[in-house]
Amino acid sequence: MGLELISFDCADTLLRNRYHPIDFALSNSQLAGLPLPPNASELYGQLLMKWQSELLLMNLKRSLEEWERMWIEIVKEWVSVVDGSPESIDSLWMITKTSLLSPKSSVFQPFEDTLPALEQLKSEGIRMSVISNWDVTLIPILEAHKLDHFFDDIAASLCEGVEKPNSQIFEKAHSRLNVEPHRTIHVGDSVTDDFEGATNAGIHSVLIDRSKNSTIKPKLHTLLEIPTAIQWFF
Repeated sequence: MGLELISFDCADTLLRNRYHPIDFALSNSQLAGLPLPPNASELYGQLLMKWQSELLLMNLKRSLEEWERMWIEIVKEWVSVVDGSPESIDSLWMITKTSLLSPKSSVFQPFEDTLPALEQLKSEGIRMSVISNWDVTLIPILEAHKLDHFFDDIAASLCEGVEKPNSQIFEKAHSRLNVEPHRTIHVGDSVTDDFEGATNAGIHSVLIDRSKNSTIKPKLHTLLEIPTAIQWFF
């Protein structure tokens, strides 16, 4: 038998990633008109640390509603920390949600080759999935960019309880789709998380290296080269 599945990383593989938690929060705070003190970065970092364990548990529930409820609470606390007005809460929350989950997201946008590559593979009847170190927002973000329908399974590490490069996340995703690792290809931009992680799980691994800086092989410079990669292994 031949190829059964191609899995993809998401950040910096399918979507250009400009997300940095503290910078993102402070930028949105400024847009909402919050008065930020000189040590705002430190204060927000402390707030994230305070909520970290609860955020991890929340993701295991795989509930976007729970994600939204918890982040509204974090927004409320952040507004109180920087002495913002209560009216700022709704404004900051809407700016934050739109910046993440909108097709016009300021931090996540598909690469130019993403849609045509997925369309080509789908037209050839190739099953695809996403295996990414991400939280519960992975599916709605892919939905916002009209990419979710290409995939038979979408695995976000914080929802799975294990992250790449641990082989277990690949095993969990493959088990749901009933595919064998040696009949799959994984494509991602991280040498450690994607290339080495998938290889150690018995998967054919291909690095996506748009910058053309890596010495790792096999690698691609564009997702449109995936049909060539398939021929390397099958």
